[in-house]
Amino acid sequence: MPRRSTSEDFWKHVDIKSSNECWEWTGAKNKLGYGRVRYHQQNWKAHRLAWFLTNGNIDDLHVCHHCDNPSCCNPSHLFLGTAADNMRDCSEKGRHPRNTTHYLPEGDNHHSRLHPEVVARGEKNGAAVLTKEEVIEIRDKRKQGRTLQGLADEYSVAKGTIVFIVTRQTWKHI
Repeated sequence: MPRRSTSEDFWKHVDIKSSNECWEWTGAKNKLGYGRVRYHQQNWKAHRLAWFLTNGNIDDLHVCHHCDNPSCCNPSHLFLGTAADNMRDCSEKGRHPRNTTHYLPEGDNHHSRLHPEVVARGEKNGAAVLTKEEVIEIRDKRKQGRTLQGLADEYSVAKGTIVFIVTRQTWKHI
């Protein structure tokens, strides 16, 4: 008979710190950074299970993050809300995918500025093709007069990728 998972097993995978800090999930995560866990033969997002183990029933509500950190399991950073509450929270924090009317926070009020630690930059971005070292090389070679197309061919990327790198529209953090 398989051993049932316990709450102690769950909390072993949470980096518990002070009550005002994020408690990072150290186990498996999905592509959006949310912790994944199997508990009593059921799949859970780690923050949902943290809420459930601490506060009880969730029903059909969303477990949202005050801290905007998908891997945080600190119950004091979590709150329950409807789907509409979750989308409103997303919009207010500037994470809504269709901010075309610019009614959502931008600039210094954007979540990427307020919480830079949760943004996957550079090689941490799952879509990254180049390394930090290659980006530095590309910028140096461009300053030495190499053509955009020549660099694109050398690094097997599109010419537009090179343009974005040398004009610092991408890889701004380097």
